[in-house]
Amino acid sequence: MYLEADIVRETLREMADLCADGSIVAQDFYSKTFSSGEYSKIVKRQRSIIEKRGEPWKFGIDMSENSEAAVESFLMECGLKTIEISQFGEKLDNEKFYCIVEAEKL
Repeated sequence: MYLEADIVRETLREMADLCADGSIVAQDFYSKTFSSGEYSKIVKRQRSIIEKRGEPWKFGIDMSENSEAAVESFLMECGLKTIEISQFGEKLDNEKFYCIVEAEKL
């Protein structure tokens, strides 16, 4: 969340390049809506506090439509294939806002 999208991609690509074939990598992602502070007043306030400390939230994946496909596409760009994804938000009738992903090196 604290890095620009291109830096996140570059870091994950380099990490994938360093991994042995078949390696499993776990990571978590927030949605753009969450990281922008649009998700709730509580998140907006927390984001404001964190930004004042010099750590602005800069990255989130657009999960507004097909969140699973969006995460899978992003990881494919980084040389990783999604194996398992756990998403949070659907039970609140909201856009999915957070996910934990296991991915394998391509």
